[in-house]
Amino acid sequence: MPSSKNYMENVKISAYYNLKWKSFSMEPHQHHSCEVMCVRSGKCKIFTNQEQVDLKAGQLVFLEEDVEHSLIVETSCEIMNLEFYTGDSGLEVGRLWQESREVRAFFQDSRPIKLLHDSVRAGQALRDLIVELEEGGEPYLTSLLFQRMMIEIARCSTLPTTGIGYLRKAKEYISAHYEEELRVGEVAQAVGISAAYLQTLFAQYEKGSVMDAVHAMRMEKAGFLLKNTRQTITDIAFACGYNSRQQFGYVFEKRYGKSPREYRRLAGTKSDVPQTGFKMLENRF
Repeated sequence: MPSSKNYMENVKISAYYNLKWKSFSMEPHQHHSCEVMCVRSGKCKIFTNQEQVDLKAGQLVFLEEDVEHSLIVETSCEIMNLEFYTGDSGLEVGRLWQESREVRAFFQDSRPIKLLHDSVRAGQALRDLIVELEEGGEPYLTSLLFQRMMIEIARCSTLPTTGIGYLRKAKEYISAHYEEELRVGEVAQAVGISAAYLQTLFAQYEKGSVMDAVHAMRMEKAGFLLKNTRQTITDIAFACGYNSRQQFGYVFEKRYGKSPREYRRLAGTKSDVPQTGFKMLENRF
């Protein structure tokens, strides 16, 4: 952006897309705008004059204006992309620049390319903005969505420096991915620390393990589905991230002392199954 360190009053969005490629190669190019790229699935590579950046699902990259770069997709990869620049007219974002110290600090970072680990919310914010643009882009809402996206991106660039900060980031990642096949190493990598240290943090602050937290979130969703839907127990098991009904039933009964079928049967009365769940722990930090 025209000296992105300068005050931003108006922003113009010049390009955007959400595409999935089996393979793709983009020749080196540059443009007079900033670019945000987020990988939703798969992986790709970005090359600049200075470095190669390997991107995988859950990561973003932010390119300053006039940075020559190329994009290579060797296997299936879904990417969201947005390009924007400042101008004399366009979306009004002056309030963002005035009020958000995080955004100002982000643009004062002189690195031409920034690799970011998504806090989950940044990718969602970018997706919501692209959806609105595809539907016509009502100016006021588009401006709000752009500002939300920039705040979330700026927060991704601020790495946690305390155990609680890492724990908070891990819980955000688990909250977004607990329905998938999730491993401790994957969560630790997303946070930027070792698996052993992450386990230590959960043992210290949560009195349990990383997978205990994953199961707690899954059980919260399972309880809701058992009470409020007519889905089969097998379907609920898969919806909550389990590979089999047997595994799901074992975890559920171990946690609540009741089988999923018995829990559903009692749901019409005042069940004594505790509605704790992982999300209730978030208020402690």
